Amino acid sequence: MGSWINDGVNLLARSGEGHLVRSAWTNALFIAGVCAGLIGAVASAFVDDRKRARGLYWLSWLISTSCLSLAVLQRGWRVTLAFGLLCVFVAVFYAYMRTPYLKIGGRIYALSLNNIQPDPSAGKTIGPPPSAPPDSYSSHIGQVSAPKIWWILVAFTCIVAGNVYAFGWPTQAIFGTAFLTLLCAGAGIDDATRKLPIARGQYVQAGIATVVSLLLWLAPSIAYLLGYAIGQRWPMGRGKQAAPPDS
Repeated sequence: MGSWINDGVNLLARSGEGHLVRSAWTNALFIAGVCAGLIGAVASAFVDDRKRARGLYWLSWLISTSCLSLAVLQRGWRVTLAFGLLCVFVAVFYAYMRTPYLKIGGRIYALSLNNIQPDPSAGKTIGPPPSAPPDSYSSHIGQVSAPKIWWILVAFTCIVAGNVYAFGWPTQAIFGTAFLTLLCAGAGIDDATRKLPIARGQYVQAGIATVVSLLLWLAPSIAYLLGYAIGQRWPMGRGKQAAPPDS
């Protein structure tokens, strides 16, 4: 009987040691993955050569994705695959939104007009950004075309409406709807102040957003139209300087 007890205690001790080893490796891989992603994102911003910065960015995310995926490997291949795909999505999303690093087939895909310029030749600098169309949006990353902004608005509306459809009206859905409604009201005022057409001519995106916002009681769409009417009656904001003179 005493030998059975000793064997059981030894088995539990060995399993506990194995668990501690796995936990240590998991934590180490997770920390390494997070650090690799942060270092790549920060370091690439300080590299003058765009090609080298792009290579550093994607190398860091490759290391980060590998480490983070291995960190959850013990939870099964489905969790590992899902975590890896999530890391890839974050890397691509950040590259598109903030950098000129998303280059496929010789073409750069980016949100701002500043970042879609082709890479300069060796020894040369990047030329001035292309002239922005009058309906483009100004942002801290440069000029952004109206179609891109309105597709982002469609995506955001789908996320908020999908949350309402799936979970009803929890706190996050209420705040999301309120934020979207205020955003659309401000956009309507700015568009009318700048004397631009409704939705800056992006009628397809506006139509999709309106249909989706039925789940939100059409609050964003109504707020935009009210804001547009207010902007026509009382122009305000930065758009007053950009508006063409009255004919």
